[in-house]
Amino acid sequence: DVIRKVGAPSKSMLIMLQGSADLFSSTGVKAGTLLEGGAFGEVCALGVFGTWMATVRASAACRVCEVTEDALHEALGSPAGEAVRERFQQFASSKKEQVGTGMPLRGLGISVSLGDISTRLVALLSQLIALRPGKMWLPSKEDSASGSYLLMLVSGQASVVVGDQDQFVMGLPAGTVFEEDAVTEHGGRVKAVSVCEMYRIRRSEFNIVVEQDKAAKQWIWSLKLKEQEIADRIHFRLTNTQGLLQCKEEHALDKAIQAQAAKKRKKIRYANKAKLKLAELGATARTETFALPPLPP
Repeated sequence: DVIRKVGAPSKSMLIMLQGSADLFSSTGVKAGTLLEGGAFGEVCALGVFGTWMATVRASAACRVCEVTEDALHEALGSPAGEAVRERFQQFASSKKEQVGTGMPLRGLGISVSLGDISTRLVALLSQLIALRPGKMWLPSKEDSASGSYLLMLVSGQASVVVGDQDQFVMGLPAGTVFEEDAVTEHGGRVKAVSVCEMYRIRRSEFNIVVEQDKAAKQWIWSLKLKEQEIADRIHFRLTNTQGLLQCKEEHALDKAIQAQAAKKRKKIRYANKAKLKLAELGATARTETFALPPLPP
C-alpha cells in the first residue's frame, strides 16, 4: 500500500511505529527504507518545506503515526514548550543560513551552483554538527531506523579514533565526505582536532534529491569518487589499527604460555651449563698425565 505519494502537498511527518516501508523517488527509483522507530518528512511538519519528497510504500504490515504542523504548534504553545520554541527558532534560522550559503555541498570542493535545486534541498535537509576540539561524534550504523547517513566535514580538522584509549586511525581534512557506517563498521568514532563544522543527511533523502534534479548529474560523480576514496582509506586504516590493538590485548593463555617459555629458557640455561662443565672435564682429562705402576720383576 502507498502511505504517501511524492509531490503531494504536506504539512506533516511520519513516524514508523511498527513494520517497514520503502522510499521511492519521483522516477520510481528506490532511495531507502524506513524501519521501526524511523521518521521522514520533518521539514514538512516544521513548515520549512511544503511538498512530500518521496513515495512511501509499505514493505510489510506497519503502523504509522502522522505528526502534523498544527500538532507541533499546539505543543510548542504550551508553557512547557518554551525551551523547545527557542530551539525551533534557532533551527529555522540555521536552515535559512544553510540554504543561503549552499552548505554543505559548496564546502566540499566540488562544482555545485547555489541556484541548483539539489544544492538548496541538500542544505535544507542536512543537520549541522558543530564540534569543539576534543569532542567526539559517534556516527550511526547502517541498520538504524532511518537508514544510513552521509557525513560531510566542510571546515576544521578531525580524526577517526578507535578503542578505549582513542587510538588515532587517520586524519580527516576539510572537504571530506563519507557514509557514517564506514566508521562504525569497526567501532570507530570521529574526534574533532580543531573547531569543526560538519553536516549529516540521510542517504535516502540525499538519493531522492539527486535523482530528481538533472543539475546534480554535473557533480554527483565527483562526490561519489571522493566518498569512495575516503571510505577505502577508512576501511584499510581501521582494519589495520584493530589488528594492532588486538595484538596488544592480553590473551587468556598468555600467562600459561609465558610460564612455559620461562621454564624452557631455564632448561636451556641448565643444559648449556652442563655442556660447559663436561667440556671443562674433558679438557682436564686430556692435559693430566698419569704415572703407570712399575712392572713386577
